[in-house]
Amino acid sequence: MAASADQVLIVLLSALVGYGGKLAQDWWTARRAQQKEDAALRSLHRQQFHLPLRDAGRQLEARLSELAGIYRGEPSQHTPGSLNGDFRELYLLSRDELLWSGDARPSILDSDGDQPRRDDQAVQGLRKRMCYELTLATSALYWTARYLAYARLVHLHLSGGGSNLDEADQEGLDRLIADVGAALQGKGGAGIFSEQQDSIAEMMVDTDGKVLSHYEFRRRLLELPGWEQFTALFLFFISEDDQLDIEALDEPEKHRARFVAKLRHEVDATIRALAQLERRLTEICGSRTR
Repeated sequence: MAASADQVLIVLLSALVGYGGKLAQDWWTARRAQQKEDAALRSLHRQQFHLPLRDAGRQLEARLSELAGIYRGEPSQHTPGSLNGDFRELYLLSRDELLWSGDARPSILDSDGDQPRRDDQAVQGLRKRMCYELTLATSALYWTARYLAYARLVHLHLSGGGSNLDEADQEGLDRLIADVGAALQGKGGAGIFSEQQDSIAEMMVDTDGKVLSHYEFRRRLLELPGWEQFTALFLFFISEDDQLDIEALDEPEKHRARFVAKLRHEVDATIRALAQLERRLTEICGSRTR
């Protein structure tokens, strides 16, 4: 009887060991499957959100730095005067300065951008120049709008609960995106207001959720109606005249719309904020690929 009891005990122990081994194997298999699923999700988010935002930020940072260098006198095939004309031409289809004469004080805010867009010949001429002579100015508008679109998409992704980043990473990334937006608006509101940044971002995403191509963006800048949705974007870069020495001007002339006046404030602050965002996105993307 004793031998029989020992045999039963052995059988029971063997069964328990076998069952425990199966549990361990099942746990390990499930863990590996979850790790693969998490890795696939991280890769998807990296491709859909983090890398596009980083690339868009890099392009905008580079373009703003290039423009700032030109306006500060760095050697270039462009000059501040030529760029001023380029941005006015994109907005009003005319390179002419908006000069004050006596009591006549025209403002860029009072300018009519609809009427020149009704001239098919003028529109076709600008469409061609966008691809050649106006490439730098046109791409400055596009890279800004494109960045805003990706920034909004990532913000919605983070706030919507779909991100698999740690909570601290989510909050930190969203804060850096907000910092860029605040820099672009400026402390005095001379840049692009946050509400207009959101509006431009919405206009830059099609019905399929894809960010507009450069070609589609150029088309929309000439649409009637529709182009006016990008007014705040135009006004960030535009200059009413070609005056560069703002401090030497009398009041109220020094407060007219001029891109050069934004260099030490909105432009430089945005460049710095974009650099910080890029570094963090590089860390996030890098840590997920190792």
